[in-house]
Amino acid sequence: MSEKQNTEIISEDKSISLNVIAFIAYGDANNRQAIFSICSLLVSRKKTLSNFSLIVYSNEPAKYEFLKEFIPISIRNLIDTEVKQAIQPENYFPKLKIMLMDEMLGCESIKNLILVDSDTIFLKNPMILFQYLDNGYLLMHLFEWIFKIGRKDNPVLCPKDGNIALASGRIVEWSDNSHMYNVGVIGIGANKRNLIKDSLDFIIKYFAIYPSWHVEQLCVSLVFQQQGGIHFAKKQIYHYWHSKPIFTKLTGKFFSLIDSGRHQEALNEVRYLIPRMVFEMQTRFFLAQAKVCFRDLPGVYLVYKLLVKPFGKI
Repeated sequence: MSEKQNTEIISEDKSISLNVIAFIAYGDANNRQAIFSICSLLVSRKKTLSNFSLIVYSNEPAKYEFLKEFIPISIRNLIDTEVKQAIQPENYFPKLKIMLMDEMLGCESIKNLILVDSDTIFLKNPMILFQYLDNGYLLMHLFEWIFKIGRKDNPVLCPKDGNIALASGRIVEWSDNSHMYNVGVIGIGANKRNLIKDSLDFIIKYFAIYPSWHVEQLCVSLVFQQQGGIHFAKKQIYHYWHSKPIFTKLTGKFFSLIDSGRHQEALNEVRYLIPRMVFEMQTRFFLAQAKVCFRDLPGVYLVYKLLVKPFGKI
């Protein structure tokens, strides 16, 4: 997965425009989510999407061929052996996202790049997000928490204050006042590619000290906020990391239509599903959060700690 080879392929692809939305999908579940997300992008527009194209990295590239009927799309094959080699020595898959972002930003034909996680739903036309990138902003999905609060639930991920020196000379610091962002969406202009390189270097160094699945999220958050000028994409894109069983429950008909070649009907099904899925996912998330808040009330928590926790979580 060399940078030279990949950027040459992208440069020769006439379907690639200055503004790119990219997906990385590995495994059956991620690929199904990414296909649905792209279809939600197709139905989210009120006007025709223009000056925009898609890049999809997938270990099952044939599944995306039908999308060429509807949108400019370039499909890259993620080869298992190359993926496994790329994520070593940490064996940390999220690092691949940042590596591929760096490769894409090295292509002269790409001006702005938005990487979107597969477990997402487009709610609105995303073209306004590229306007923010043109104006020098960085994109993240949303603000999650300040470290002072987040450390209570994530003591391993957010240990005591500290700093790490990167190869570029940047010193990344974190403290109680640092912010954690959700990286379901990461957007950046090619002129800020150095921030992605720093994020990758930071991931490698931080993971060696504090290994955790969310290291990528923490490192990108810290590097981006040090640069400043962050805009959130939550109004355009919904990230359902907390409610994936609902996706599986509701999308059976959609994938049956895709498998039978009835692609336009599948898009109509997506248009119908989006409000229902978001409502059920938001409800599930709200109830889960409410349960935690209730459990952690002083009197309730004492009962929980003494009588319930020893026998399993509520």
